[in-house]
Amino acid sequence: PESAHTTIEAEIRYGPYLKKIAAEMERYRGVREHRIPPGIDYARVPSISREEMEKLNAARPDTLADAEAIDGVKPSSLIAIHVYIKKRGKALFDAPPPPGPKRENDAEQVSAEAKA
Repeated sequence: PESAHTTIEAEIRYGPYLKKIAAEMERYRGVREHRIPPGIDYARVPSISREEMEKLNAARPDTLADAEAIDGVKPSSLIAIHVYIKKRGKALFDAPPPPGPKRENDAEQVSAEAKA
């Protein structure tokens, strides 16, 4: 049948590519829980759009899995963040966190403390 022929042809043509993507996805699953340094400067991470940078700076995710949950952050940007952290190493974790609240709840707490 024609559909079986098309399926076999697609597997031959795209099989190696699909295997490579599957392997990359499996490796990424292993790093999802890697921590993101609190002092990371997303402006220094190559390949991240301005919009993604703004969203990441506003959310200040703790892990790559948290960053993945942010609407509009592309998988390629998550990989770029992981590579950036891996290359910079411990120095990123030693950097002080940026000023200002980390999350909305923190902003409310800071606001409440300021009023007290």
